[in-house]
Amino acid sequence: HIPFGTSMLIILEKWEIERGELCKKQLLFWITMFRENKSLIYFYIISHIGIFFISDAIYWDDWEIYNTPKEEIFNIFSQAGSFVPFTPYLHTYLLPLGPWTYRLLTFVFFFVITYCFDRIIFNSKLVNSEIRDLLVLFFTVLPFNIARVALIMFPSTVCLTLFFIAWRYK
Repeated sequence: HIPFGTSMLIILEKWEIERGELCKKQLLFWITMFRENKSLIYFYIISHIGIFFISDAIYWDDWEIYNTPKEEIFNIFSQAGSFVPFTPYLHTYLLPLGPWTYRLLTFVFFFVITYCFDRIIFNSKLVNSEIRDLLVLFFTVLPFNIARVALIMFPSTVCLTLFFIAWRYK
């Protein structure tokens, strides 16, 4: 709530302080996550670093959208009745940047999913620490969703990431 008559300068200064605090909290979050999950990070990188060796690869359904005009991409997804309304926007924004952006974001998003999975199990208290570590290790290393490398699957990756984040922070 902003009191009547407050100058814009005071509002901006307050916002800068709050934003600075938010940035500090985010930085502390990432530092804590790295300290607590070093082995998880290393296993994840070793298991999934190969995605960068195929950074420019185009697969089966990707050819429908790769080098396709923006209007045609919107037409394809409107005719298909895409269940994710932001799909054509996502593809028309990322495709000009190149397929490697999909791979980089997929790599990051699936690590976020792995981290959230670890925290969900930790907070549930249903299993002990050793079982949790084993479950998370399997979740990290085993090749679940091998189709994640396809550009056309990226909206599903975004949705899955949002689901795990929502579950983790409910």
